Amino acid sequence: MPEALEFSFDGSAYSQSTSSNIDDCDYPEGGLKAWSVVLGAWCAMVPSMGLLNSLGALQAWTSTHQLKDYSESSIGWIYGAYTFFLFLGGAQFGHILDSHGPLYVIVPGSVGMVLSLIFLSLSEAF
Repeated sequence: MPEALEFSFDGSAYSQSTSSNIDDCDYPEGGLKAWSVVLGAWCAMVPSMGLLNSLGALQAWTSTHQLKDYSESSIGWIYGAYTFFLFLGGAQFGHILDSHGPLYVIVPGSVGMVLSLIFLSLSEAF
């Protein structure tokens, strides 16, 4: 029986024996290694989603303390821009994470998050 051919997106044919087969990948299906992946994903998602969900409380605090002389609509664009850039960055940084690993994303992101909260606490005017 002749060997089956697969076709790539550009239309060229290649044989199945020389192509990389996804079924050959060895994924952890349980045990410590698999559960450490779940724990790592949870540790990455909970802080970022917790901060995103607490933006309303941060806006209420800054509007009654640091930026009390400004209207809610004047302050609201700060948190709207933060949310926009948070979701916009996912498309770009996801590719960097996939191609280069987590170091190029986690270090600048962690430093940026800490610095943004520090400078938010120091803000008196915008």
